[in-house]
Formats: sequence, C-alpha cells, structure tokens
Amino acid sequence: MHLTIYLTDMADRAAFNEVYMRYFAKPWPVRAAVGVAALAVEGMRVEVTAMAAKG
Repeated sequence: MHLTIYLTDMADRAAFNEVYMRYFAKPWPVRAAVGVAALAVEGMRVEVTAMAAKG
C-alpha cells in the first residue's frame, strides 16, 4: 500500500499522523506528504490518495 497525503498547511502533519495511526498499524504503509497551495474543494485542508495491491 502507498499513500500520498496532500496538505495545504504542513503544520497539520502532526494532527494528520494522529488520525493515520488510528486507521493503520505496523508495518506502516509507505507514504509521502506533499505541501500544496490549494485543493479542489474550497476550504479542504487534506486529501489522500491510496494505491494497494493484493499479493
């Protein structure tokens, strides 16, 4: 599994990590956090894309 996290404010990364840890367990999925100026929906602060493969 791979997640890409888009944040409009990288200061929100710690809060995102708290939520992330509620939904995923070790071994943690591979992820990348990217700071962006804006997202598609006005006021949206975080967007996540996920890619998974069944092995």
